[in-house]
Amino acid sequence: MKNQLVFLGILFSAATSQKLNFRINEFDDSEIIEKSENISYLSSLWLADQISIVPNNNKLIIKLGYSTFLGKINNLNWVLPNFNIAFKLTDNLFISGKFYGFHLENDIPQINGTGLQYLFGNDYTWVFSYQKNALNGLTDFRLVSSTYTLEKNLPLSFGDLFFSVASNSYQQKNYYSSSVISNEFDGDINFIGIKILIPIKNIKFGAFANINQRHSFFQLSLLKSFF
Repeated sequence: MKNQLVFLGILFSAATSQKLNFRINEFDDSEIIEKSENISYLSSLWLADQISIVPNNNKLIIKLGYSTFLGKINNLNWVLPNFNIAFKLTDNLFISGKFYGFHLENDIPQINGTGLQYLFGNDYTWVFSYQKNALNGLTDFRLVSSTYTLEKNLPLSFGDLFFSVASNSYQQKNYYSSSVISNEFDGDINFIGIKILIPIKNIKFGAFANINQRHSFFQLSLLKSFF
């Protein structure tokens, strides 16, 4: 119980202490197209994060973490929270989800979404997954992101190493009115991922990178299984 309370305390901290800015209305017409597309691209890459599953007898898995990108966005070094859950339906099928929000100075981002993760191969070391997530609660836009991922687990003596390839697509609806940007637009992202999970007692510590020719995304996380 003590470890679970510590875990939930870290989650609360992650959800309430962010310094971000999703606003696109702060840019003038000469740069608003480039800046808004960059924010959308990074937001969708962030939403594409998922739980990497090592099969065991537990039915519920919770992961929380912090994610960041190289370089500044809206003149800030973004650090974004991640909160993922997965629930076992059968030995090789999980339903996953994201349901959380946090407060910013001008917005209250809300992330929600669901997906499926299918494990196959010898010892279930391959995973194919699909997830669809939405970013709501922003003043300037709403974004919906869909991701297909194929992941391979390579068990190590001290943990688990994962390699993945993924395809992400997103659609954005702009609430901010401008003469130079459209009300709606979409995009596609292909990326590869590498992750390592190291168990220490009953919590797994993770380090993760999504690598794309345009941006790189990094994450540190904690993962715990229940029941």
